Amino acid sequence: MNENLISVLNKLRGFDEVEVGENKVTRLLIKFVNSEVATIQKLIDVNYGIMVRKGNRYFMYSGTNLDVEEAKNGFEVSSGAQLYPILSRNDREFVIDQNNENLREIVEKERIDGIISEIGKAELPISGVISIYETTTNLVTSYGFNGSERRYKIDGYVRAFNKEYSGQWAFFSESPNDIKDTIKKAVEFASITNRVKLDDGKYNVVMSPLVVANLMGFFADFASAFSVITGSSFLAKFKVGDRIASDLLTISDIPIKAGIRSFDDEAEFTRDKKIIDSGIFQSLLFNNELGQLMGQKSTGNAGIISPNAFAIDLQEGNMGVESMTSGNVILLNNVWYTRFQNYYEGSFSTVGRDAVVVYKDGKPIGVADRIRISDTLPNILRNVQALSKEKYGIRWWDATLPTYSPFILVENVNISSSK
Repeated sequence: MNENLISVLNKLRGFDEVEVGENKVTRLLIKFVNSEVATIQKLIDVNYGIMVRKGNRYFMYSGTNLDVEEAKNGFEVSSGAQLYPILSRNDREFVIDQNNENLREIVEKERIDGIISEIGKAELPISGVISIYETTTNLVTSYGFNGSERRYKIDGYVRAFNKEYSGQWAFFSESPNDIKDTIKKAVEFASITNRVKLDDGKYNVVMSPLVVANLMGFFADFASAFSVITGSSFLAKFKVGDRIASDLLTISDIPIKAGIRSFDDEAEFTRDKKIIDSGIFQSLLFNNELGQLMGQKSTGNAGIISPNAFAIDLQEGNMGVESMTSGNVILLNNVWYTRFQNYYEGSFSTVGRDAVVVYKDGKPIGVADRIRISDTLPNILRNVQALSKEKYGIRWWDATLPTYSPFILVENVNISSSK
């Protein structure tokens, strides 16, 4: 297994640590416009990585082929570093080959009649992208680790159009059955009409899983130990055990439960872990080198140098979405142009789109013109008042980290008109 990688590894003797990796993604991309398929593309991306280290000097090579000389030459011009990769002393052989015949057939044989049929059944014109992909990750190290895993996923987004109104939904799963519900929800949001003007102020806001997924991509970066030691995270102000969120909120990284990765980039086995548990700060995300620097152990989240999350999960609540919108609230279905003005404070702004639904006495009275949230992520986390019992897997181009989230009700969100 991984004989081509082992062959390269054997050519790089004389270093303290060496790893050679391969990541291959075979993707079937279906683009549709106005409920008709516009493009079907099969894309194959292969990327190789080589890391060599001796003492505190290291070099990382990345490219579309295994270039041993490039790795050696790069190391020769490298200099000593205060922070350098440390591989796990894992000598196991490990294989996962996910058995998902349904998605495998779609990727390999392009059997997409069912998907095309669902697109054509939409009650409003829809546009979007659906991506079905096979991901293969291979890794060998000088400590004897030899790992390989192959997994299948499907994700995508659908945007529905109703004259001047629009709605959107997205999904991330292991089954094409979610496409039907995704289309249905996008159409439902686009069917809400009547323009409503909102004054600037603080509002109670129900954030959809699309909005939460967008924000959780940034939160996951803040939870990286690298962001904390560089002062580019609001979590740098807290220590484990501090209350940093509503006691209703539990946020975890779930590489195993979500079926994303079984081993990280330093050959450490991954595990699911809580970052926040009932509002209490539990852990940052560590690789070996930052764990050693900060007196902790790796959480299985390497990233060489900078740890990263694999998939974020928010524990669901016990309230239905209808109950969450029973008063005077705004349901924010989607956002874009999310920008952080200050990472250390967690201050950001983002613009609502694709149905900002205004509820009065529990009834939708219309859709607000473009509005902007200007607030801080710590405030959002602390002001969560309820979570829905319904939960959705989300991944699309504006929320690339797989996120499993309910709807969340947040009080006193600062909103202004977006000009």
